[in-house]
Formats: sequence, C-alpha cells, structure tokens
Amino acid sequence: MRVAGLMQRATLEKDRRLSATLLLILLVNAGQTHPAESAASPAPYSVPAGGENQRPTFAYIPEKDNGASISINRIGSVETVLSLKQLPTAIEGVAAGLANERFTAALLSPDEHVVGFAVGGHVGWVGILDLRTRSIFPILAVAGGSADRILAWSPDSAFLAVAVTPASGLMAIKIIDSPSRQVFATAFNETPETHDPAASITDVSWDESGTVFRFALARPRTRAMRFQYSIRNQELLPLRDKR
Repeated sequence: MRVAGLMQRATLEKDRRLSATLLLILLVNAGQTHPAESAASPAPYSVPAGGENQRPTFAYIPEKDNGASISINRIGSVETVLSLKQLPTAIEGVAAGLANERFTAALLSPDEHVVGFAVGGHVGWVGILDLRTRSIFPILAVAGGSADRILAWSPDSAFLAVAVTPASGLMAIKIIDSPSRQVFATAFNETPETHDPAASITDVSWDESGTVFRFALARPRTRAMRFQYSIRNQELLPLRDKR
C-alpha cells in the first residue's frame, strides 16, 4: 500500500509538471506575433524631409511632383493647395519676370491659415498663400539669387523668418510680417561669417512673445555662433553660450 501510494504521488507530480510545462508553452505562444504582424503599421502621414513641421497637419512638397505643387496633409487626408501654374509670372519691381521652375520650401503657420513658400528660378522669391481665400501674395524677390529656406513661423502666426542668398552670395535672413506683408531686413548679412559658403543656419526658434527670432550660424570645425533679432527694436545681437 505504501509503495502504491508513493507511485500515485509520483504520477500526480509528473502530471503537475506536464501541466505547468504546457501552460508555460501556451503563455509564451500567446505573447508571440507572426512576423508579418510584427512589422510597424505605416503612419497615416509622413513628415517632409528636414522635419521642420512635426504637427499632424503640415504643408509639404510632394516628391512625385518634382517641386510642381504644395500639399497639405491633415492627419492622412492630403489636399493639393498650390501649383506652379497658379503662380504669377511677374512681380512688381522685377523686370526680368519669373521662371517659376519649382517650389523649394513650404511651411504651414501655427494657426493653419497661411502657407509660407519659396520658389526657385532665375529669380528666387518668397510668397504666402492664404488658405481661407486661396489668395497668393508675392512678398520678397531675390533677383539673381535664391530663396533658400522657410525657417520658422512665430507662435502667433504673425511673422515668418526666411533665409535667402542674393546675387552677392552672402546669406541673409528676412522677417515677413504676414498680416501687413511688410519685410524686415536683419543685419545678419553684415556678419563676416556669412561669406563662408559652407555655413548653415540652424537651431531656429521664436520666443513666447513672437517678437524675438533666434538662430545659430554653424560652420565646419568651428563653434556655432548664436544670434537673436528683435522685431520691436529691429536689432540683431550675438548671444553668448550658456555655461
């Protein structure tokens, strides 16, 4: 009887171990996913190159159109809002006319009412598109030069900072007053470092008031120089590194 009892307990212990093993296998399998399902699902929209606008709604230049249009992506719903065919072919004060070869930059304002854009050609220029009325306003022409980048909108969507390179080859930063379409010329192009063709503008931002624009001028093998431009004072000042 004693031997039979021991054999029965051994059998029960073996069954418990087998059950535990089967349960462990089931738990592991439940946590596994088929390789085809483990791949990340495609995002409903893709952020344009440069990552200048990370919001769910943004303006971008579709690569498939080779710079011929600007679209707005609203959480996966894409709308073409502007094409080269809609642009003016002349701007007051520019006798040569506009070639309008391609869009080179586009940035949606924080209130999502206006798109700032740049156009390339033998005359580079910057304009704004009012999405409420679909009106196009040429703002700044760079004869013999280029409109390089739309840098940043102020938080209240009132001002737009842009980078241009005129025929002189010296980089310049302009501030556009969107409501009045007035242009403020900063003294940035008077900085000797802007003569360096390898220099680039980085770390762009606005203060909370939307009246002070900050940026850095980066050059290879040198420490970046930081500046701020005050719209109220119309003054460009260098900033010291925080240490």
